[in-house]
Amino acid sequence: MARHVTPEKLGELLASESISREEVVELLKTLLQRCPDCVRALEQVLAEFRAGAPEPRQIARAFAPALARIDSKLDALSRAKSLAEREFRSLVKLPAAERRLRISRSHRRFRNPVLVDLLVEESRRRVTEQPFVAHELAECAVDVAMRLPVAEVGQAWAMTLIAQAQGQRGNALRATGDFRGAEGILAFAHQLFEQEGNGDPLVEAELLQLTATLRREQRRFEEAEQALDTATELYRSCGDASQAARILVKRGFVYYEAGQPERAVEVTRQALPSIDGARDPRLLLCAQHNLVWFLEQAGRLEEARQLLDQVQSLYDQFGDPGTQLRRQWVVGRIARGLGERERAEQALTATRLGFLSQGLGFDSALVGLDLALLYIELGRPNEVKRLAEEMVPIFLMQDIHREATAALLLFQEAARQEAATVPMVAQLIAYLERVRKGSKDLVS
Repeated sequence: MARHVTPEKLGELLASESISREEVVELLKTLLQRCPDCVRALEQVLAEFRAGAPEPRQIARAFAPALARIDSKLDALSRAKSLAEREFRSLVKLPAAERRLRISRSHRRFRNPVLVDLLVEESRRRVTEQPFVAHELAECAVDVAMRLPVAEVGQAWAMTLIAQAQGQRGNALRATGDFRGAEGILAFAHQLFEQEGNGDPLVEAELLQLTATLRREQRRFEEAEQALDTATELYRSCGDASQAARILVKRGFVYYEAGQPERAVEVTRQALPSIDGARDPRLLLCAQHNLVWFLEQAGRLEEARQLLDQVQSLYDQFGDPGTQLRRQWVVGRIARGLGERERAEQALTATRLGFLSQGLGFDSALVGLDLALLYIELGRPNEVKRLAEEMVPIFLMQDIHREATAALLLFQEAARQEAATVPMVAQLIAYLERVRKGSKDLVS
């Protein structure tokens, strides 16, 4: 397994008067792997030395040729990054239907490893709210990775980038609800990386995270935990605390979906001290939002309300509709639980309409069921009937189990007969959340 070179380790190597042959070989092997993360670490340390830090003569003699090569590679990487950013901007401006065509018709452009990273990251950013767009962007990343000049980037790195792009493509398919397609593509990505990749443990851990998310949504919770356990070990071996925290956040969601909200609360709280909010505010928001949701589900409504009030400024950093609608949804659920029925009705009604306007029909219908619970409590059967007539067709358009379809039709008939009850609707909500396809988390 490849090991990453940290800035601290490089500093020790370059400042030491006695470096073992094994350590020198390990460093040079890393350079030959062309790992972008290790190159960034080298860049940081070299900048310190160029600023005046002392460099022992022994190190100068041993590493002068290698450092010259590194300088050359860093210059090339800087140029590649600048080019990739321009090409990325040109692609995202195009309509989705034209992007892959533009890549395929170009002979000299879109052959850049940094562009693969940018497209994968953009796909990852959009996967929760725009899964079909995320899938198309991941396909673009695969197209670019397949065009990389292997003689320049090296076979192992090229195969690793293809595996990463395919992994994100599988993740996007999962978010669209195509679990079978996601299963096949993720399996291919794992196989490609294991057989032809560069052995980078961070890439292996990333693929395991994606697999764990798929297993969670397939309700194969034990397998999800196993994948997260292995990913955690890999991140710890690399000293990557932020990714280890991300794993804990994902593990909390696994426990929640397995029907263990108290355990989900505990694990999510364990993750919070290790999250660098300045570096990854989205992850911090996800952890805090999940924690609010888990507390509400566990019936700890006052704690949920207090935490929600404390993190309002964090939500305000993200203006995307999905984030704001999910905040409003949990506001409505907490208010209903605390008996603040007017506030609950306002929040849930606005959330339902907001999800509908975003094309998120399943979420809109789930919020409609929360509203139905409220209207049953308020003794407003006509409103329950109206909601049932509006939401059941939306649910039936989804690819859900026949048992879910039967339960929905029973609810619709009960609403027509003014016989719907709180336990009936609560059980229906829990069941539909279990059988839904696609992510409902803020970070996937």
